[in-house]
Amino acid sequence: MTKRSVVALLAVFVLLASACGDDEAAEEATPEPAPTTAAPAEEPAVEEPAAEEPAAEEPAVEEPAAEEPEPAADKVSVAILLPCALNDLSWCQAAYEGVKLLESEGLIDLQVVDDAPFDAQGATRVMSGFAEEGVQLVIGHSFDYGAPIHEMAPDYPDVKFAWQGSCGGFCGVEGPNIADYFMPMHEPAYLSGILAGGITESGIIGANAGYDIPVCRATVEAFLLGAQEVRPDATRLDAFLGSWVDAALGKEATAAQAEQGADVFVACGNAGSFGMIQAAREQGLSAFGYVYDESSLAPDNVVASMAWQIGETYRQMVNDIAADTYQPFYDVLMSDGGFEVQMNPDYRAGTVSTEAMELFETRLQEVIDGTFEVPFIASADG
Repeated sequence: MTKRSVVALLAVFVLLASACGDDEAAEEATPEPAPTTAAPAEEPAVEEPAAEEPAAEEPAVEEPAAEEPEPAADKVSVAILLPCALNDLSWCQAAYEGVKLLESEGLIDLQVVDDAPFDAQGATRVMSGFAEEGVQLVIGHSFDYGAPIHEMAPDYPDVKFAWQGSCGGFCGVEGPNIADYFMPMHEPAYLSGILAGGITESGIIGANAGYDIPVCRATVEAFLLGAQEVRPDATRLDAFLGSWVDAALGKEATAAQAEQGADVFVACGNAGSFGMIQAAREQGLSAFGYVYDESSLAPDNVVASMAWQIGETYRQMVNDIAADTYQPFYDVLMSDGGFEVQMNPDYRAGTVSTEAMELFETRLQEVIDGTFEVPFIASADG
């Protein structure tokens, strides 16, 4: 990538603020207790029997040689930067559980930094430290990590980098050792929109997003299209907050939309979703969880959660590194287990119509089968 391309790309990223929030500190490793060894039991004395005549010696039978076990495949070393707490019930916890799944399967050696620096200088310091160690894959789980990754990646050609851009080419061309991994939330958003269309009484949907970037625009557009399958006259009110980390802005936006008649809500951004769910709970309205099961935040009000199974994306990256086939983009759709719509059995704030539930189940299977394609609308112009 030329210096001019990097500068241009940096200018794009500067327009957008940092993703996610400021919660708990990094998880502390808890040492496992040393195993205790019981003292051997004293064996009773054994009386020796009287000597017998030796039996005729049988010819020795040669035992087959035991097969040597195949050596385990080398693990891929992975380090991930999470810009929020790893137990946030949202953006960072989804990613953390994804990499921990691969670690539990013996595929990776893992290092995690949560509440990682947002700023380019701080992020570069942490990521370059991992690169200097020789970590094979360094993941920055935020749109904001794209700029520092593009700046530093040419200095570490033997290290693979990944950032959560969801650009799919909209943000420029990736370098030879850089991957942009995609959040295909437009698919579960469409399906959730169908449910919303069967819930809304006013026909007005409220949506908020941290920024009007392609993945968030595609999410809110797909949500409305799904609702319009059940409620053709459905409309949407939008609020782009200018922040990923301010839950108060999400709550204020949701309350303002409720005053205008919105009664079902969706969000793109973890703090915005927290504020949205809080407002929905206080006003007895309905909302959908963002990237993780958020039903515990308001059991009566969260209809379902669009849960990102991000471990499947990381699995593809790790497998490709092992095979030396690393790709510039990773996009794991619902057909490959990349997302789920997790229904909340305790939802009480509204009722999903029978028509909507039947259509939801039909479309869900079609999306999984690949026979129904949800459009990805990256801008307000389509």
